[in-house]
Amino acid sequence: MLKKAIVWGFFAAFAFGAGTNSFWLDLNSKDIEAGYERRDQLGSSSALHYGVDFLRAQDEFDDMNMLLGAHVTVVGYSPVPGLGFGLGFGGNFAWIDHGKSESNPVALPIKAAVYYTLPIAIHTTLSASYAIAPSSLCLVDCDRYNEFRLEASIEPMEGGMVVAGWRDIEYREDGNKYEFNQSFYVGVRISF
Repeated sequence: MLKKAIVWGFFAAFAFGAGTNSFWLDLNSKDIEAGYERRDQLGSSSALHYGVDFLRAQDEFDDMNMLLGAHVTVVGYSPVPGLGFGLGFGGNFAWIDHGKSESNPVALPIKAAVYYTLPIAIHTTLSASYAIAPSSLCLVDCDRYNEFRLEASIEPMEGGMVVAGWRDIEYREDGNKYEFNQSFYVGVRISF
């Protein structure tokens, strides 16, 4: 009993400690993406972001594909007010239906991101990120992984954001390019 209390105590301290926890849900007519991210300040000029996400996407052939990912990113804030840069890595596991066959690519992409918070009354942030896993970081069923995202978010109330974005995720396997998902989306973020 004491061991369980200690484990749950560590979990509660991790999940609800001094950092910020965020849950999100992004949707469009064919896809759904959900995730969790934790942000911990490393000092006055940097933060550590880490989390997990799940994307269920329907491709142009109406096949259902799924992507499970995890990431860790260090964000550094520049001397320019509102501007931040991130560098990190992640891990992705996908289930892709190619019609008559399936593949399960596993990749460990490196990620770079830029964030800019506009100097206006309502908290508004623009961001762009790019993640790539060349063949040396692709473990199973892929030769390359690319992910590009553009996103705009507005926070009309503290702890609640509305998001609009565009994502392009592709895998390459045996010289063939598979467009995992390329779509616009809207969503919400809840932070506490």
